[in-house]
Amino acid sequence: GYFRTSFFFMERTIDGVLEVNISDSAKESMTLPPSTGKLLPLIFDVREKSVLQDIAKVIDYKISIK
Repeated sequence: GYFRTSFFFMERTIDGVLEVNISDSAKESMTLPPSTGKLLPLIFDVREKSVLQDIAKVIDYKISIK
């Protein structure tokens, strides 16, 4: 099994998200789904524990921009 989690970012923070040291596949997922209004989703399908490291880095970034 797996679960999915999403983070939403405003256009002005997209460049910062792309600079976070996460996997290239995670960064590519940000450009694939359609945006939701003014927000761009970053979606993780968590199938392996290694994805949790990327999620932790995104959480750290998200906290730092507040």
